[in-house]
Amino acid sequence: ALVLGVAVVASSAVVAPGVASAATTVSGTVRDAAGAPVTRGMVEFFPIEAGVVAPDAITSDYVDDRGRWQVRVADYDLPEGRYLLQASDWDTGHSGWYPAARTPETAKVLDVTTTSLTGVDITVPLPESVGGRVTGPGGQPVAGAVVTLYPSTWLPGSPLVGVAGTLQTLTDGNGQWQLESAGVA
Repeated sequence: ALVLGVAVVASSAVVAPGVASAATTVSGTVRDAAGAPVTRGMVEFFPIEAGVVAPDAITSDYVDDRGRWQVRVADYDLPEGRYLLQASDWDTGHSGWYPAARTPETAKVLDVTTTSLTGVDITVPLPESVGGRVTGPGGQPVAGAVVTLYPSTWLPGSPLVGVAGTLQTLTDGNGQWQLESAGVA
């Protein structure tokens, strides 16, 4: 699940309406579904104008080695407004939307004003499902093959039995398999 929180911290700067001060920031952290910091990824801001989400982000920031990110509003000429935030984990290829959403349709809108926002923490969820096909020599499907999905917290060389979040299935007669991640953190 994608978990986010927003805490508003008052700014003492006095600025014209619609113009952020140089000190105004939006910041938080990005974590994976197991709660570990995402150390290779980014957060992107997608503006909402007239109720429609823009197709392209207008600004972004990379996460650091502790999953932290910060956008200084003045550095990007980020206007006051309503935004959807998307976080990406480059190591897994997964992404998620603020606060706990897999899609922009279920995301929460973040209102950016002249007041700094801290604690905008994003947890990138697992995909709802993953699947594929197992083939053998010559591309022939392999029926009854065991397919196991281990969480990103599992380390090669560690015991495979009893790893929390492990999912397993068998391929069908065409070598196809599908795993659902609902309820897996």
